[in-house]
Formats: sequence, structure tokens, C-alpha cells
Amino acid sequence: GYGIFSKCHNLKEVSLPRNITTLPESTFYWCYALTDIEIPESVTKIGDSAFASAGLVSVTLPAGLKSIEDNAFDVCSDLCDIRYTDGTECFSQLILKEGLESVGKNAFTRCMQLTAVHIPASVTKIGAAAFTAEGIQSMTIADGNKNYKTVDGFTGIIETSSGTLVSGACNSTVVPPEVLRIGDGAYSYLPITSIDLHENIKYVGNNAFYSMTNKKLKTIISRSVVPPTTGASSVFYGCLTYGTLKVPESSVDAYKASSWMSDSYGFLGKLKWSVKALADGE
Repeated sequence: GYGIFSKCHNLKEVSLPRNITTLPESTFYWCYALTDIEIPESVTKIGDSAFASAGLVSVTLPAGLKSIEDNAFDVCSDLCDIRYTDGTECFSQLILKEGLESVGKNAFTRCMQLTAVHIPASVTKIGAAAFTAEGIQSMTIADGNKNYKTVDGFTGIIETSSGTLVSGACNSTVVPPEVLRIGDGAYSYLPITSIDLHENIKYVGNNAFYSMTNKKLKTIISRSVVPPTTGASSVFYGCLTYGTLKVPESSVDAYKASSWMSDSYGFLGKLKWSVKALADGE
């Protein structure tokens, strides 16, 4: 049931029954002594926060997995050895198997040891910030996936229908024209220092650049003459207290009066980001 082993800090190993089909929500949440586990082939769904903040280094996933729910492996910062019950092994790479249908929001956020992600054609839903982890340098999507795409020279997963960037990466901070929307948390927890948004960006989502510990973002370039709309939370929430938003010269006043600046509060109160005009050629 829910959270059955949650916060069992001394739990080091466990053998799961071979006939279960779901790992319930928070099953091994915060079990930081648990470093290795094999999930039986019978399991098709890994529930919300099932392994969040666990000490996993190695996990064996069922080859027939259909769904990985929200926060399932969030903050599994040592996870690097991913195997499957069919014998496939992917060291430091998250190669998701064909047949998987959905990955929830923040499912692999802050999995620091992962360097690459591969999405199969069968995936139809990827939640916000599912793969925001600072070590990831490559994201690929199988041919035949009509719901998501990648762009050459840019590391990020883009929803095809809306142009929403679902998950970005540290090595890709100049956003390409194929992206029209910065999704919720798309660059969250990434230690980026700047981000460059082209003139056709329409929306910047909640906590798009949020970071609890890696607060390094100090420059945002927004090239749109009309300020993109924003989510309910401040664009700068979770960022450094001081920073610079650079915009077209004709739009400085519009940005100052927009939702970008109207709710600029963080953990320590009012954020003191300034709005400045882009220099010629910048």
C-alpha cells in the first residue's frame, strides 16, 4: 500500500513478489540505504514518488513497463546503472523501452549521474521537467514518435503539437525556433547562468528556471517585442536575488509592466531583477 516502506532509512535490500503489477505511491520514498533493487517483470506501473530520494545506484526495470508516474525517481542522485529484466543494461544512460506509454512530471529530475535519455516511439505523454538533470547531455527520440521531437544541435524534448519544451539541458541554453513555449520547470534545478529566448516564444511556464541549490542564472534574454505570457508563479522564482532581463529596447517599459515583474518574489522576499535593453548585435 501507500508508503509501506517510506522513510525506512536502514532498509538495504528487498525482494518484491513476482505477481505484483503496480508499485504504489511512495513505496520506497526516502529509503536512502536502498542502493539496488530488481522490479519484477509483472510490474507495469511505478507509482508517484515510489523511489523519490532513495539511495539507488542500480535498478532493474521490467521490460514490459507501461507507466512511470510523477516524481518516481526524483532525487535519485546516485542512480547510474539501469538494467531490464530482459538482460539489457544501460550504464549512465536512461534508454526507455518500446511499450512504455507515459512518464510523469519530475520522474527523473535531479538524477545527477545520468548522461543520456532515449524516448521510444510508444510514449504518448511526458510530464513537465521529467528529465531535468544536470549531467544529461543527450536526449533522443525514436523514429515514429508523433508526440515528441528533438532538434539537431539542441538537447531538449519538445512536444510536437504545441512546441512546448518539456525538459531542457545545461548544454542547450539558446532556445531554437522550433520551441514556442517554455514548459513548467523546463530548466529547473539546472546550474545554467543564462538563457536566450528567441522572438517567437509565446509563454514561459511556472518555475521554468527554478533551482533550490544551483542558483546561477543571472541573465535572461527575451527577444520578443511583446512580453511572453507567464505561469502563475514568478519567472524568477527560485533564481538568484539579483539578475538582468535583457529585452528589445522598444519593449523595456512593456516588460516592466508585465507579469514578468509583477510577482517577482522568492524565498527571501522581493527579487531585484532589472530590465535592460539589448545592446546592438547582442
